[in-house]
Amino acid sequence: MTPTGEALVGHARRILAAHREALLSLKGARADGRIALGCTQDFAERGLPDILRLFSDTHPRLRLDLRIGRSAELASAFARGELDLALAMRNGTSIDERMVLRETMLWLGSAHCLQRAGGEVPLALLDAPCSFRHAAIAALDGAGRRYRIAASSASLSGLATALKAGIAVTARTARMTTDGITRLDSAFALPELPDAEFSLRLRPDATTPARNLADLLTDMLPQSAPGQC
Repeated sequence: MTPTGEALVGHARRILAAHREALLSLKGARADGRIALGCTQDFAERGLPDILRLFSDTHPRLRLDLRIGRSAELASAFARGELDLALAMRNGTSIDERMVLRETMLWLGSAHCLQRAGGEVPLALLDAPCSFRHAAIAALDGAGRRYRIAASSASLSGLATALKAGIAVTARTARMTTDGITRLDSAFALPELPDAEFSLRLRPDATTPARNLADLLTDMLPQSAPGQC
């Protein structure tokens, strides 16, 4: 895209954002009650904060109950009726879900990672069940590459520690890249990974504010991916 085109896209997004905020303010100014939102760790630092800031500004009397967790945990909580909305990695299809975004799954590690092309791949993985874990192992098995579990964790923070230490690599999206964690280049000769799909589940009896939040998540999360304007 040309610089002029990029400027026009940015201007259009600002106009749409202002329009959206005005509509939400009209809808949400008098709304009260609570909304229980479950979300995976992938969006807790990149994407969700800006969306919740806008939602809170336009729905000042609403209480948000946040649960940041693993996709399987959120699916169980949603099934038990503990969540109004659940944003998680898509593992199947359900009549109460909407597709939110698809992101490229990448091999990530430290710039000084010990792994090199052709050798045994040291993996850092979340504890099972985990779709990223399954994708990484399936890709390596399919390519006939040897690997070992060098580190495991129940949280992304534990995974990040292993990556920054340079003792392992993992499969995630670009949302996990940060100082000390980068996309591994072709020198590592790692196999291609599938895309990661994330969907939003909304209770059929959800309130209007909950539906407003669902619309915000659907509209804004794809724009929050690293590299987006």
